[in-house]
Amino acid sequence: MKKYLFLLSAFALIFFTSCSSDDDGGGADDPIIGTWTLVEASAFEIGGCTEESFVTLKKGNTGSATFYLPQANCTPQSSSGEWQNLGNSRYKLAVPVIGAVEGDVTFTGDDSFTFQTSSTGSFSFEKQ
Repeated sequence: MKKYLFLLSAFALIFFTSCSSDDDGGGADDPIIGTWTLVEASAFEIGGCTEESFVTLKKGNTGSATFYLPQANCTPQSSSGEWQNLGNSRYKLAVPVIGAVEGDVTFTGDDSFTFQTSSTGSFSFEKQ
């Protein structure tokens, strides 16, 4: 159970504590901008209150995440921070304890994407 809580918390931190530079992307036309619901994760099952978890990525490379975790009695756990588009469908995000994480983003149309990293696995989202 602690591993599950750590993975969701780590993912929230991954998504929202990076260094940012608009020179590398992240402009108003970046397709990752929007509010996205977490629908799948390679490291754990999505179900129950975790289905309500979402991230919001804004222009200017800022964002926030809210996760609903069974281990926290489904009380929302929120965090905020920044993200960076490195180009070529690659994004850089950082976890304070683990360090910087880069991953590949694969978009499926305008309404879903998967974020794949070598350290945390994959996470799939659908646009709200």
